[in-house]
Amino acid sequence: MQNEGGELHLSCRKFGAGPWSCLGFLNARDLVALAMRHTSPSPQTVFVHTRKCGTCRESVDRHLMQEIARARQFLASVSSAAIREDGETPKDYREAKRMDRRGFFGALLSTGVETAQNVLWPEQGVRPLEKSKWRARLLRDRPAVELSVEQDFFPVLSIDASCIACGLCAKICPIQAMTAEETPLALELSHQPLVCTGCGLCLEHCPTGSIQREASGVVTAKKLIVKEFPRCNECGEVFKPAGRQLTCFDCLLKGRQSVFGPATPE
Repeated sequence: MQNEGGELHLSCRKFGAGPWSCLGFLNARDLVALAMRHTSPSPQTVFVHTRKCGTCRESVDRHLMQEIARARQFLASVSSAAIREDGETPKDYREAKRMDRRGFFGALLSTGVETAQNVLWPEQGVRPLEKSKWRARLLRDRPAVELSVEQDFFPVLSIDASCIACGLCAKICPIQAMTAEETPLALELSHQPLVCTGCGLCLEHCPTGSIQREASGVVTAKKLIVKEFPRCNECGEVFKPAGRQLTCFDCLLKGRQSVFGPATPE
């Protein structure tokens, strides 16, 4: 790889000088993050060298062409950066002598070149990859979060009225793409698509199944719902639930109702 003069070159080590055995682990979100990471006044151009991908592995070639096209469409609305698939690597192409282990390339390398085939599809594991965590750090609070850009690869979530304001989704989100703000009477849940990795933890563990992932949507960080806290069915006071219970903890601790049912009269 090489990053000079506003250019970033990506290739596999089989047909270039990159450190990866295959570029198949890249997706549109990775490419967008790489294009937007450049901070100099000149726009960044990311070259993905795919000249022999088709002869080496057709599925990887199709995947990369699709992800490059999706990333290009997104960047056309939010950035002057560009992504190109380039057949030949430059004559002076060389592997960078220094690799920032805390940066994106260190994160990509730690993903594991032998597991590239396992990440050709949108990330669905409950434990985000290192590259996903790096990408979330980079894209958090970028100017693009203020733009209404329709796309289908950054996860867009919605929450319906069955939400009980337990806030579990925000508590377990490993990237803090889902956040919660409390008032004395309600919980406000917000989501940042640019930061979200699509791990699915919030959908899997929502006790009421109130969270859905939309097929497409804008990347604007937005408020999903403001939900009032429930009232205890024993004392009638507002309380913050930890799950689907209907009784506040004070009443449970006082013995008005146990976890296993109403207390037995003496």
